[in-house]
Amino acid sequence: MAAAGGVRPARRMQGVVALAHPFPSTLDAVAATSLGWLAGAAPIRAGAIGLAMLLLQSAIGATNDLADVAHDRLAKPAKPIPAGSVSPLTAGIIAVVAGAAGLALAFSLGAAPGLLAVAGLGTGLLYDLALKRTVVSWLPYALGLPLLPAYAWVAARNALPVAFPLLVGLAMLAGAALSLANGLADRPDDVSSGSSGLVVRLGERRAWRVLAALEACLLAGGGVGIAATAPGPGPIVLLVVGAIAVTGGTLATGDRRALLRRHGWEVQAVGIAVLAVALLAATNPPTG
Repeated sequence: MAAAGGVRPARRMQGVVALAHPFPSTLDAVAATSLGWLAGAAPIRAGAIGLAMLLLQSAIGATNDLADVAHDRLAKPAKPIPAGSVSPLTAGIIAVVAGAAGLALAFSLGAAPGLLAVAGLGTGLLYDLALKRTVVSWLPYALGLPLLPAYAWVAARNALPVAFPLLVGLAMLAGAALSLANGLADRPDDVSSGSSGLVVRLGERRAWRVLAALEACLLAGGGVGIAATAPGPGPIVLLVVGAIAVTGGTLATGDRRALLRRHGWEVQAVGIAVLAVALLAATNPPTG
């Protein structure tokens, strides 16, 4: 039977899940959980660190779709709101409830992780509501990405990780790179809808070259940072895996096929998360 409004329950549920942008939200949640565990948090606390991140990222994802309704009607009509599987009101409720629940859970872990969660949510909303299709669309990525390891580490240890300045610098590079990779994946849709974000203004070839340069700097900096600590085999293996993923994803993002570009952005995101774990594992010995 169809639900109210003529939308079947299964389709409505698929729309709700899609509204949360499950890939980046889950990846960030897994990264936060892993980093919390690496920092010494007990399993239940590490799970709470990740769950709060999942809720916050879901709120950002739902807000993104609300802000993009006009664009999506032209370029991505299959997305939940323009397709009619989720109403704008429902999307707004999901964004508010998920954001409030994520912040409440983050503050339950302590004032400092709660404030970092507020900052992270703020950068995500700034991107969604103001900067997404501007020449500074990379800025919320560059500012927001370093907040994730800071939040997870502070929630676990009540202290920032060793070598945090290096981590911030690399995370800012990674954030700018992911913004460009995402823009390259979305470029055909942006052009068709008349949007003029950074990648559209730079041009496809120039944007990809900037992306490749950023990723090369990221890999070089991460490799030097990890090698300087003379770590055991674990961080080295993670470094190699992350480097392969980042390199392969960057190459895929330069392909002409839209699906491969999208997967290239996703693979880069996974590779960057692996690199973050490698760097923190190398520079922060286990406690106790």
